[in-house]
Amino acid sequence: MKKLTVATAAVAMLLAGCSETKSDAPEPSPDNIVNGTNTQVIRLPDGFRNVAFTCYGVNGVYVTSRGAFQTGNDSAIPLASGIFVIENDSHCRR
Repeated sequence: MKKLTVATAAVAMLLAGCSETKSDAPEPSPDNIVNGTNTQVIRLPDGFRNVAFTCYGVNGVYVTSRGAFQTGNDSAIPLASGIFVIENDSHCRR
């Protein structure tokens, strides 16, 4: 009986999750913010997304800015930000 209840609850949560719309993450609190070192923003020409870089220990963290892809009919498709981590990045060695 307990297995059936757990399975029913799992299916209900799965179905509830499918109907929800995506919402933005809440703003981080000061306790949740970790400042990296050697932080830089690489500004690129218009039409290209900027790249932010920081070191988290010896790992390099690269993040692209959000942007929009312009279609041929004057409409834009929003693009997500991308992230890439390089372990033992040479830019982060001390």
